[in-house]
Amino acid sequence: MLGALYTVKLSPEMRFWDGIAQIKQAWAGKLSQEYPSKVVVYGGSSCTFSLDGKRALDRFGLPLVNCGLGAGMGSTVLTNWALSQLRRGDTLILALEPGALTEVDDLPAMGVQFAVSMHALAWTEQPWQQTRPGWFNFVDALRPGGTQVFTMLAKCASRAPLFRYSVADCNPSGLEHTQVRLPPGGFPGHGASIPPERRAFLKWLCEWCANHGVRVAYSLPWGYSPREAAQSFRESNIRFLCQLSEFIPILKDPRLGVQEDAEKFADTNWHLTEKAAAERTDEFARQVQQWSVWSPEELATLQRQCNIAGPSDTVRSSP
Repeated sequence: MLGALYTVKLSPEMRFWDGIAQIKQAWAGKLSQEYPSKVVVYGGSSCTFSLDGKRALDRFGLPLVNCGLGAGMGSTVLTNWALSQLRRGDTLILALEPGALTEVDDLPAMGVQFAVSMHALAWTEQPWQQTRPGWFNFVDALRPGGTQVFTMLAKCASRAPLFRYSVADCNPSGLEHTQVRLPPGGFPGHGASIPPERRAFLKWLCEWCANHGVRVAYSLPWGYSPREAAQSFRESNIRFLCQLSEFIPILKDPRLGVQEDAEKFADTNWHLTEKAAAERTDEFARQVQQWSVWSPEELATLQRQCNIAGPSDTVRSSP
């Protein structure tokens, strides 16, 4: 019980996510009152650090809500949280990192903790699944893990900040930024194929959107890759998009999510700097307004040009 109280009420990480979620909800409510429809985009922290709703509104007249949170919450909670901000006539854009759709999602503890702290346990429901977690799983998820406990103790002992990010660095429309600068490292890899559990999720989501009068599409996040690995990263993204296109339209990003400029990233290979987030927002707004999406033929052509095999085979280098 003490562990659950700490996790939900005192944990610096959860207090941060609760704080920016409230900012995003306020922005969504404002747009819903002032505009007949809006665009809701969601994903993990790659979304949180990359799309500026205020800039999209000021420069393009696009009512955009950034519902990005943390990928560690899992796609179940992230999706249900985003759906709670929608109404008929809106547009939903998935910007989940590819790894969230190529790996089995078992409702991580962080997602349960966020849902409980937001008084929205319904966000943990998985209607596309045959089974649902038992009550013990929820109770167990509320206790802090050993890693978190010892990390907090180490930070207290060294007088380091308890959490890297701050609600004060989130702008009024939900874009987070950080002054921390760390080398982004290698490109963020992901699975070679979309497993059956994730396919069931995608099918359910598209049906939900159709039944609720919501237009839906996918947007590939920008990820950093060193130049020598960029082609491999691009090819893995093409293979992923070819599978994803069976379920959902995909916004056309000619760069295929690959960024080779490390200066555009703050502290991870997913988190953009403020300047790069402005660039990403502008491109994203144009794609949504023009509804520029890849056709299956275009994706198939890209796959042939890169000499990419099927999802179960190894990606080969471009000739």
